[in-house]
Amino acid sequence: MGRYYFDLHGAQNAHDSGGLAFENDTEAFQAAKRLAAELAAARPNLRGNTCVVLTRKGADDVCCIGV
Repeated sequence: MGRYYFDLHGAQNAHDSGGLAFENDTEAFQAAKRLAAELAAARPNLRGNTCVVLTRKGADDVCCIGV
């Protein structure tokens, strides 16, 4: 299991200091996509100007998903 962090960058910035544990990158990516979709529905002002930035503890890989 790895620890993954879901930060927000753009019009709304937020740092995920705790992260969540997932079995693999695919599960974490799916969770980031769900978070972006939920934010887009709940906070329409974030659409097109904020990204969910997914990172994994101990890795340099970064994945950005637009809200």
